[in-house]
Amino acid sequence: MAELTVQNVTLAGVSPTYVACDSNGDVFKNPAGRTFLSFKNTDTADKTVTILSLKECNQGYIHNVVITVPAGGEVLVGAFSPTRFNDTTQKVSITYSDVTGLTVAALKLTF
Repeated sequence: MAELTVQNVTLAGVSPTYVACDSNGDVFKNPAGRTFLSFKNTDTADKTVTILSLKECNQGYIHNVVITVPAGGEVLVGAFSPTRFNDTTQKVSITYSDVTGLTVAALKLTF
């Protein structure tokens, strides 16, 4: 499992750096709940990304967030409530159905 470097999005802008998704999953720091994930899939098959929920949502259920990154497509997802998604070290965990051609950038809004 790899820890993603969270990149700050400011008024000056950011050119995101994408890294290959780890087949064992990834984590990222999320102390303020302002982090988004951007995924790019260059493969010919759709990919399923799961963000693990550790606590109940506002409807009282514990359920993971599951998204599909289409073949040749991009998806932006987030932000992630710290009370629902963060573990005791303020990290959020991500798993993948397959990582072939799948990259990710963790982006945090700074204001």
